[in-house]
Amino acid sequence: MNNLKLVTQIEEVVPVDIGIIGVVSIAFTAALLVPRGHHDEDQEIVIWTDSDWAGDKATRKSCSGVAIFSGGCVLMTTSRTQQLLAQSSGEAELYALTAGVAEGLLMKRLMSELGVTCGLVNRVDSLAAKAWVSKK
Repeated sequence: MNNLKLVTQIEEVVPVDIGIIGVVSIAFTAALLVPRGHHDEDQEIVIWTDSDWAGDKATRKSCSGVAIFSGGCVLMTTSRTQQLLAQSSGEAELYALTAGVAEGLLMKRLMSELGVTCGLVNRVDSLAAKAWVSKK
């Protein structure tokens, strides 16, 4: 932990309804730790995306998986069922890629609010999704 620097600390008080007893306030504390020497330099947020085409046997909907890294640390992971029916595995990968970029832009905005400048890099294993994105 000697090589980490505390950038900022966020506290949020959230009311929680616990039924008959009433509402209780719970305090959540979060901190962003950035490796020393990286706070003032440009960093990259790396977004890994993947999907399974028609993985849900009942609805034939695909699932998008997103993992976001920065400085070798996992910032966020998510897995969601896609709302649209993909007609091909490439289309399912494209939907996953766009979901990942949306989450990455949100993470970039959050880090910029904390004073950390960073870029976005997306990693996807689908040649079809890469081709669709690279079209002009």
